[in-house]
Amino acid sequence: MLDKEWLKKLAGAFGLAWFCVVVAMILGSLSAVVLPYKFEFSTYFVRGDTDISLDEVRNRISDSERRYPGIDLAVTVLEGDAGAPSECGTASVLLNTSIHARFWRGRDIDDAIIRRAHEAGLGAVCSRTSAITSSSGTLSVSAGQSVIAPVILVLIWRSRRGGRPFRVNWSDWSPNVSLRGALSWGVAGGAVVSLAVLASGSIAVAVGVSKDVPVLLPATTPELLALVPLMVIGAPIFEEFVFRAWLLERLGRDLPAWAALVLSTGAFVAAHLPQSILEWVVLFTAGLVLGLLWWRTRSLIACIVAHGFYNAVVLASVWPQVV
Repeated sequence: MLDKEWLKKLAGAFGLAWFCVVVAMILGSLSAVVLPYKFEFSTYFVRGDTDISLDEVRNRISDSERRYPGIDLAVTVLEGDAGAPSECGTASVLLNTSIHARFWRGRDIDDAIIRRAHEAGLGAVCSRTSAITSSSGTLSVSAGQSVIAPVILVLIWRSRRGGRPFRVNWSDWSPNVSLRGALSWGVAGGAVVSLAVLASGSIAVAVGVSKDVPVLLPATTPELLALVPLMVIGAPIFEEFVFRAWLLERLGRDLPAWAALVLSTGAFVAAHLPQSILEWVVLFTAGLVLGLLWWRTRSLIACIVAHGFYNAVVLASVWPQVV
């Protein structure tokens, strides 16, 4: 029979963590309504009506562009060739679609293009690849987390001074390293996270995990610049407190170290809403390394620096594709 006090502690640890995540998502969704986004994808269609010429297909598809005034929508129709997926064959038609609009309009436009393709005489979708998906999702979630980040810092400061905001001790751990040591461990940890993610992602692709997954990119240079402070400072403060200093620390007091690490990392991954196995692998790897860094240092600063370092590497890697 499970101990009720133990279950209460477990529920409290997860409860506050997910409360913070949900609030960040709600705040982020408010900004997602007005943020622009970039969404590009390729769709192969089977040639349904071979009597209709490709020029006629192009003319009918182009009507979709005129139905959404104020939205940068471009659809390119190409004849399928030897590069088409095996399940489609060379008689397929390729639609390359690029949308630059507001976050909430994306699925509506996507569905409209598919309906238009069917009306234009194309058959079923036989293959699809999301090459680039919206970064406004990342920007909005990071914005929500960054709004809460200073609140978390204030709560930690109050707890350090003996206060109990909302009857919770927000800072009941003691670092194992000095401030200088935390900074050093943070930089080293960020480098290890980056290399570990690269290695795990490469291995996953090598063993057959699809690499045709959405890749987050900012829609514009200003959006990329806006992401820098949010992803390098705001999001790391929020996530490292919630998933390491709070959740991992408390789980580790009542569970074996490995179980606490796996559970807290799983929550970290789930909060990012991964859309593919490859994303799960990459996020889980990052979460494990950051969790191990917490166990070694018990320093929120070290984990924040490591997380910010890794996010900076990610942003630097996409910079040439945006500017």
